[in-house]
Amino acid sequence: MADQAQITQHDNTITGAIDNLSSEIDTSTGIIENRLAELILAQPDNRALTQNRGLLLQAFSELDNISTIMPGALAEIAGDTIALQGIGERDAEDTGAQNTLSEIAQNEFVTEVTNQKNTIVDAVILGAVGGVAINELAQQARYGVSGLYAQTDNPTARRLQTRLRSLESATNKDPNAIQAVVSELRDVLGGVARGANLRSLGQRVIAETVMKFDGAFAGGRAKRREIKRFEYAGGIIETSRPFCQALDGAVLTEDEIYNIWNGESWGGKMPGDPFVVRGGYNCRHFWVPVSDDEQ
Repeated sequence: MADQAQITQHDNTITGAIDNLSSEIDTSTGIIENRLAELILAQPDNRALTQNRGLLLQAFSELDNISTIMPGALAEIAGDTIALQGIGERDAEDTGAQNTLSEIAQNEFVTEVTNQKNTIVDAVILGAVGGVAINELAQQARYGVSGLYAQTDNPTARRLQTRLRSLESATNKDPNAIQAVVSELRDVLGGVARGANLRSLGQRVIAETVMKFDGAFAGGRAKRREIKRFEYAGGIIETSRPFCQALDGAVLTEDEIYNIWNGESWGGKMPGDPFVVRGGYNCRHFWVPVSDDEQ
């Protein structure tokens, strides 16, 4: 069985990958937001704006960078998984699985953000057809891209954005403090939704696809080596759901795992294979194989 230092290392590798990719999304959406607003404001009138949907979509090209760097981040996780498991060296099946799962993760990310960017641009075009002022459409687009982090000249909003960014990047997040700042910032910005934007969606999808990659790669690799017992590892944080808190550190057989996931319900549970979806939405737990000679 992997020791606590190895489990912590793997958790840090996963968290680092998610944080780095999320940071890239933060940077990219900031660029996209300004580029899109500039393109909208450059149109002479609403009629011209309605005829330039393709031009507006070009503002989102920065997202291509995320898909480019994602395989490297996932490859690092796969390598760390192999070291953590301690059940043999990498083989051709491992490499094939890594490549396949990496492609699936990239496709899922591209699909989600493509849908969101189309939604943002279509809302602008619909507003233009409906006679909404161009400057209002530009601000609407900013919110659609960056949500609560949209660029603003309001000093109070900017102070709250800085505070929110600090709270969200803290090692030990305080959900109550975050929600308080979110509520205040929403009031200042006129009721902007926290999650209905490209930035938040992209970061959520990144976290989900990275964790699903890790779960599928690790679970498949262990099963190919006929491992039947697994430890539910990852520790407990402020936002851990009760189900995960109760199960953290437990060693279960494969049959026991499937019986629990098929027979119980809990808040945040997602459909799918328990080795992939784990505790559900935003779960950071992972399965560590336990060989038969380990107790």
